[in-house]
Amino acid sequence: MDLKASDSLSPVLRELGVPRVLAAIVTRLGVQQEISQDDRAVTVNVKTSVSTETLELLLDGTEGLLPGITGGRTLASSTWLDDEHLETRQCVSEDGRLDDPYAKLFITTRSLFDGGEALLEHCAVTLEGSKGVGATARRILRRA
Repeated sequence: MDLKASDSLSPVLRELGVPRVLAAIVTRLGVQQEISQDDRAVTVNVKTSVSTETLELLLDGTEGLLPGITGGRTLASSTWLDDEHLETRQCVSEDGRLDDPYAKLFITTRSLFDGGEALLEHCAVTLEGSKGVGATARRILRRA
């Protein structure tokens, strides 16, 4: 994670209900991601100094469970928006449904840039009740 080139996640985390002190700590954590893809899924191994998680983003839009932003596991679905942008829509609450227009969602759009040497993650939180998008952040991961 290129923390200097990335936006702070604090506003996004606060909108998700993460306490201010914890949001400040999470924002400063260094992140390493190992990403692989086959015809069925993109697998992302996320490593920080405090945890390691594996995310499997199914590419056919099938719903699956991912580690929740604020804990637990929540429903998520990933689809290609075009040839370059993969969007993952994830419920914030454990009882949330992706087809519920009033559900609060955490949306991450990923794409390669800089000749494939970097990954751009655009993170956003939808407001409940289809009121649009709230806090957003842009995160940049560089190839090690």
